[in-house]
Amino acid sequence: MIVVSLGFVCLGGALGGAVRYLLSVLLPRLVGTLVANSAACILAGIALQCFTTSSVAYAALAVGVAGAMSTWSTLAAELGQLLKENRYRTCVLYFCATMIGTTASLALGSCIGT
Repeated sequence: MIVVSLGFVCLGGALGGAVRYLLSVLLPRLVGTLVANSAACILAGIALQCFTTSSVAYAALAVGVAGAMSTWSTLAAELGQLLKENRYRTCVLYFCATMIGTTASLALGSCIGT
């Protein structure tokens, strides 16, 4: 079972990574990261409501797709760059938009999944 789950995590990760890359190419830098993280939270919320955490579907959707699509390390790098550039207002707004947006996205995904 663990080998099957691992295979689905890899497949989901490939899909999530590809979507993340497309968002980074098609959207402006900060917007692409926010959209990717919000979309990943929606998927995680759906997975949490629809599947048990030990299921293959949960592994594929939450761990694979959502895990690869979300990019918290990029968020940290972008926030750090904004601070370096003394763009404090943008940094605070971006941080708040991300925290509120992703929390709301997780809640939305949980509602969709019920």
